Amino acid sequence: MDKKLLSLIFALFFCCLLSSVIAAGIGNASVSTVNEATPSYNIINNKTGLKNFVLQARDFALANGKEKALATFNDRDGPFVKGDLYIFAVDYEGYSLALPYELGNIGSNRLLTMDRNGFRYALEGRDIARNGGGFQSYMYENPKNNFQPAQKISYVTDVDGSYFIGAGIYSNASVVKPGMIDYFDIEGVLEKVMTNATSELNTVDTTLKQAAESLSSTGLTGPEAEIIEKKLCKSNPYSINCIAIATNGTIMSVQPSDYSSIIGKNILKEEDVEKMLTTERPRMSNNIQTIEGISAITFLYPVLDKNGNLIGGISILIRQEPFFTDITDAINSTDFQATITQKDGKIIYDGDPDQVGKYSLSDPLFRDFPSIIRLLKQAYNEKQGTGTYTFLKEATPDPKNPKTVKEDIVDKAIVWNTTDLYGNEWKVFINKVI
Repeated sequence: MDKKLLSLIFALFFCCLLSSVIAAGIGNASVSTVNEATPSYNIINNKTGLKNFVLQARDFALANGKEKALATFNDRDGPFVKGDLYIFAVDYEGYSLALPYELGNIGSNRLLTMDRNGFRYALEGRDIARNGGGFQSYMYENPKNNFQPAQKISYVTDVDGSYFIGAGIYSNASVVKPGMIDYFDIEGVLEKVMTNATSELNTVDTTLKQAAESLSSTGLTGPEAEIIEKKLCKSNPYSINCIAIATNGTIMSVQPSDYSSIIGKNILKEEDVEKMLTTERPRMSNNIQTIEGISAITFLYPVLDKNGNLIGGISILIRQEPFFTDITDAINSTDFQATITQKDGKIIYDGDPDQVGKYSLSDPLFRDFPSIIRLLKQAYNEKQGTGTYTFLKEATPDPKNPKTVKEDIVDKAIVWNTTDLYGNEWKVFINKVI
């Protein structure tokens, strides 16, 4: 073979070999660079996709053992690192086992570490994993954005009882405005809704009290009583009917007259009627369903004679849906959402009508989102407050298949306050995607 040709071949081989060595050296370096890949938010941006990604990693760990699994999770060129989407692993004492972009932090204890909002994300993640897995939300450094803190939605699950794993999506909106969430706008909307709710409840109280005072002179039946009851019904645009009740629970009269067939019926067994008559105090019922299938609320007021003796009671039954729609008119044509619940957690108003009537603390829809349950428990123990949680975006029907819904998961900020009448409380929540 020609010597010049042989030299050229050797030179090319050497260059290729050198390039391979350099490339390998770079690949094994400890510099935390992000793979050039499609951002995780675009490839796994829904509840099912993120959860399945983590469950696949769990299955890999169970099939291949802890040592191999952790080595694979820490490999930035491995199958479980896709841009800024990656598997992390933590043992139940809080020590980091896998952090592909923070190899220097492996072995550090994160159990009590707080994000910049003061939230102990590893502590909550451990509790969620121990209880079957689920979603959580917190601020964490995004390796694709020079490790700037951003809101992160993660799914975590147990592996073998000794450690748990997870992966998360960084919210682009939170990258722009890292740090504490500004609740000012949401609180402003809540204040308007609370003002409406208080005004409506005060109106009901005032008109009921006036009717009760008038009936104390006229009695529960007769032409004068009929005029008082008609006036009470007309005073409230949401009214279904108004009834006068004797001390033994018998319905003595009703307006409008379309409901005259219920006169003579005894309703003493109804809890709110019985308590109003025995305590001689006004009552606001929880949500009830009328015979016609209308969601409604009853307000009751005792009627005393001139000597202060109980002679019965007066009540007004109102339609729940238009009542709450008008209360929450401040959110019309906005990106805010309102939810109102009873003291027992039953949802009595929601922007999604399918949620009305469900119990917030036991709804299966919330099972994969422990941050909601945690927040609801806090809300039912505190009169007012703020917080964040992870949940599905509005269930939007797919026009190509009306039976399916999009499962995008998002972070939401929420504020709440409490209103009540006659000792029966409502929780009013306003939330917004962040």
